[in-house]
Amino acid sequence: MDDSTHPAVLAELARELAARWEWLRETDTLDLGTAEHAVRARRLAIGGRLLEAGVAARGSGQAGPRVPGPCGGAAGFEGYRVKQVQPVVGWVAIRRAYDWCRECGRGHGPLDTGFGLTRDSHSPGGRRAIARLGALLPFAQAAATLAEVAGVQTSASSARVVTEAVGTRREQEVAGAVATAWCDGRPPTEVPAPARLAVALDGVLVPGADGAGKEAKVGVVAPEQRGPSGELRRAARSDTASFAPAAAFGRRLALEAHRRGLEAAAEVVVLGDGAESGARWAMEPGGRALPDGQVHRGLVPR
Repeated sequence: MDDSTHPAVLAELARELAARWEWLRETDTLDLGTAEHAVRARRLAIGGRLLEAGVAARGSGQAGPRVPGPCGGAAGFEGYRVKQVQPVVGWVAIRRAYDWCRECGRGHGPLDTGFGLTRDSHSPGGRRAIARLGALLPFAQAAATLAEVAGVQTSASSARVVTEAVGTRREQEVAGAVATAWCDGRPPTEVPAPARLAVALDGVLVPGADGAGKEAKVGVVAPEQRGPSGELRRAARSDTASFAPAAAFGRRLALEAHRRGLEAAAEVVVLGDGAESGARWAMEPGGRALPDGQVHRGLVPR
């Protein structure tokens, strides 16, 4: 790790902060809206400078003249390349070693994997923010909101690509967890036993751009605990949705219910209509919620 620039970077950041302090203290007729906008802009600039310098101090990632390439072959050191990355603290330039594999014709930066860098310019934190807003809002509105509240610039098309990629990975993780639970048994859970666990499931038609629709299965798992006076108090709920068939979605919902204390709950309430019988099957009494489940008490189908 190279600490030679450490004093210079800290001195520069100190000068930036001092200058901003003087501006806030001395500027005449300063209104709060202007001040907060200016402070946020400089905060992003200072944060970006600190992040860039800190990453640079860790080195370029060069591991030697020959390293394993993307295909497993021997990749040779080709030099250094600078990648412009947009974290949530402003743009930074990352100088990293670049290796090239002649066998598969692909290049690779050793630092990229550890830093979570991909072909686009977004950092892991930036992608999480984009995906969170992209899951809640139309993509153009998500991009505009992110630029306004965090200063991160992206397009509607990039917001869609990032959101769908994050969603695909998350869907694969959930599907893998469900498959593992049905093959190897339930994962351990240490949540407090709920006084009541409500599980609701239904179907909703999601319209498409062509006017056609596709049914999605949606579910909610809501535990409740007893308060000091015996009253029921709601805890944070879990929401899940999928285009999977009803029976497959039932397993997904049952696994989430297990994580929230299904087997230990004093009372379990399942809400759903007849159209969701495939999903409800996985929540019925008799141990079918999970391969070794014990759902026997308090089930109130409706």
